[in-house]
Amino acid sequence: MAEAKQLRLFVALWPDEKVRSRLTDIQKQLKLAGFGRSIPPENLHMTMLFLGNVPYAKVEKIGETVQSLQVEPFVLTVNRVGYWRHNKVVWASSDTLNTNLDDLSKLIRRQLIEFVNEKRSFVPHVTLARNARRQVYRKIVPIKWYVDEFRLIQSKLTSEGARYSTLVRSSRATLINQDR
Repeated sequence: MAEAKQLRLFVALWPDEKVRSRLTDIQKQLKLAGFGRSIPPENLHMTMLFLGNVPYAKVEKIGETVQSLQVEPFVLTVNRVGYWRHNKVVWASSDTLNTNLDDLSKLIRRQLIEFVNEKRSFVPHVTLARNARRQVYRKIVPIKWYVDEFRLIQSKLTSEGARYSTLVRSSRATLINQDR
């Protein structure tokens, strides 16, 4: 019996061009390319929930669920860079808990619970470099990231690295009386 086709999926926040440019500037300032493998600008994101290999037959239902969810817009502040020694990752994040981000993470997990194989807790971060041979811990000039949607992403692993494709976007809501 042939195995059903599967897609490797995750749900993520995708930065706009301004945020992506600021994150790329940080990669350059820290000279991460010289001490590991910098993440290409087009791949910078914050994973909200990793779904893993999902049978193709379930992808449509997941997409419909993601598309039906509406984000209450908020501003996420990224203001620090750190390093995880166990997997040699340099990352960017916030030094404070953003309750809107935490609530969004819980909503996504709750709505997609039947498809979740991921047991790890949500740890908000944007990976800047992998296989890093340089430990970095520092504050950075705050980056204001306007969040009004999230995406269902397909990840294809290739010899050149991961290739990401947006399959579905969540519904957008309008932010009222809040600075971008």
